[in-house]
Amino acid sequence: MVNEIENQNSIKVDDIFYTDRHCGIKGHYIQFFQVVDVKENNQVILREVKQILDSHNEENKAMVIPSKNQFKDSSAFIEDNNIGIVKSIEYDVNSKNNTPYIIMFPLTSKNKEPINTYLWDGQPKCHYNDLFEYINEEKI
Repeated sequence: MVNEIENQNSIKVDDIFYTDRHCGIKGHYIQFFQVVDVKENNQVILREVKQILDSHNEENKAMVIPSKNQFKDSSAFIEDNNIGIVKSIEYDVNSKNNTPYIIMFPLTSKNKEPINTYLWDGQPKCHYNDLFEYINEEKI
């Protein structure tokens, strides 16, 4: 049974958070996480979901959206994506809207640098890595 608790930021089951990690020269690596349960004390349980191609932008780069309830078999942030991970909701007090976010840590990163995961605004996100293109253009 799904927990009906709602936390102070009105985060609820099925809300989506996303990472936008930079890679390469101008690349972005997008990952989506779905709230599968809401706990007391402003905590949620997240599972990583697959992404699907929504469109291409003016630079012909892939624009992706989350595929709700289509959970990935494994995650770089969640030890067992079938169970999920309990995370606390944080607040960006410097933003106008006190934006909620979650701090995630990659499982395989040697330095365990935190990655902020923000509440998805419903808009497709640019997902690409142009490092390969950049290297090949330089060789021509």
